[in-house]
Amino acid sequence: MMVMKRCPFFHSRQYGITLLISSHNLAEIEHIADTIGVIRKGKLIKEASMDEIRSTHANHMELVVADYPKAAFVLENELKALNFRVKEDRGAIHIYDDQLTQNDVIQAMVRSQVKIGALNDKKQPLEDYFLQLIEGGDSHT
Repeated sequence: MMVMKRCPFFHSRQYGITLLISSHNLAEIEHIADTIGVIRKGKLIKEASMDEIRSTHANHMELVVADYPKAAFVLENELKALNFRVKEDRGAIHIYDDQLTQNDVIQAMVRSQVKIGALNDKKQPLEDYFLQLIEGGDSHT
């Protein structure tokens, strides 16, 4: 279920109105809602702004390396990347810094002798985020 606080027909802040839309068409909701709520078994398990969701579950690069500490050091100190997360359970580092290119990351890792297993651009649609919440239980963010 999605909570929508913005609509293309009028501005909710202007009229003090909130629209509640229940939908499983997450691709459309992603384009029109500014806040979503996820309900599982009749309970609200997560309410978040789309800006918050995009900042934590946005498009990113996924860097697979064996030496996470060294790769994280290179990202932070050489590339000055501040927005990345080590996902050891997935065997990857997710880099959310949109100023970095794959080429920047590859060159820095090669200079620092960090062996790269893979480096891919990843896009996480709202549907993936929703499924993670539903399958994974209560949110930890």
